[in-house]
Amino acid sequence: MGLTIGSSDNNSINNFIAKAEEDILKEAEKANTIFSVEEMDVNGDGKIDNNDFKQWSFIRKFANLSTASIQKLEKMYIEYAFNHPNNRRDEGELTIVEFDMPFAFGSSTKKQYFIDKQSGNILVEKSVKTFEKDGITSVEINTKRYNQNKVKEHEVKFQYNKEALENYVFYDAKDEQGNDITYFDSIPEIRAIPEEERTEEQKKLLKEFDDMIKYTIQAGIDYGVDPKLILSIIQQEVGFKGLSDKVVGVNGKGYMQLTSAPVNDYLGLASDNRYHDIKEFMYGPEAEELLASRGFAPQEAQTQEAKRNLYKKIYNYLKENKDPEFNIRLGTIVLRYYLDKADGDVKQAAKWYNGSGLREKYALNVNNFNKLLENTVPNDTIYNYRVYTQYPRQ
Repeated sequence: MGLTIGSSDNNSINNFIAKAEEDILKEAEKANTIFSVEEMDVNGDGKIDNNDFKQWSFIRKFANLSTASIQKLEKMYIEYAFNHPNNRRDEGELTIVEFDMPFAFGSSTKKQYFIDKQSGNILVEKSVKTFEKDGITSVEINTKRYNQNKVKEHEVKFQYNKEALENYVFYDAKDEQGNDITYFDSIPEIRAIPEEERTEEQKKLLKEFDDMIKYTIQAGIDYGVDPKLILSIIQQEVGFKGLSDKVVGVNGKGYMQLTSAPVNDYLGLASDNRYHDIKEFMYGPEAEELLASRGFAPQEAQTQEAKRNLYKKIYNYLKENKDPEFNIRLGTIVLRYYLDKADGDVKQAAKWYNGSGLREKYALNVNNFNKLLENTVPNDTIYNYRVYTQYPRQ
């Protein structure tokens, strides 16, 4: 016996479909009707950030929203965040807008925009996703760079174990005369000493090392370079030796051993063919932000003479100031540039970073040490790097 659907059955089906469509529309409007952006401030401190998103009260309030409602609420939130003073700061000719994104349950997503103050145009848009599990932090960084009608996009993915990096040791603690040098190989032993029993020198050394790790991780995340690779460069340059006032070379300065010739090269002034040509790199938004934070104005240096004076000021600052954070961040920007030029090839980037007759051996040592650090993260994806793809701006 066949199934027959009468007119009453058709009416029931039509009513069901109409009801379903009505429910979908109502759900899609929830973000505008039931919730407001201000309700995201679940801890009531007057600002909306990760402190709210991580609380269970936030998760309970918003976790059951449909995808359409979440997308609508996120758009409202981005508009709110763009205009919120807590998320905006000025560095030189740039306005930087940065904020945490909601609804990344189990992970964290930060958005950052570099905006030209004069034109109001977005120059760089960056999304940084982090996820922690069993002591391993996974990072995915997507960067879009806007230039006239073109967009350049690239991705970097890496993992690191902060505790493993904080306790990593390298035993090579002799100077040319065979004397012991204060290296960071004593860090695990210092950590094992109760805090109240540590000497002032031990406390100072421990803080120096912990700050170096902190600056390295943050620079890696900000500029899209695996922190393990940055530490590999630092190890090869200075061997993790001593306190910052001991970290000096004949020409190089600080942990990243930035020297006069490469700084000169970064500004497009080098004539030595050993150095890779970098004409406009120092005028990128991330570098401009960093330099502006120390009082430099690279966007004003348009002539060769002005560039030369800027180079001198930067190098003199490196010589005269113990500023390990600036040193590591500037060195990481330079390393990132070379990685871009080398399509992510670590050894080639290290050769260009070293820029000397020792670069083959230097690159091999950096690569080998990087592989040692890779072992601090089980099953590490290590520097999963996708170079820029360029497409027309919509």
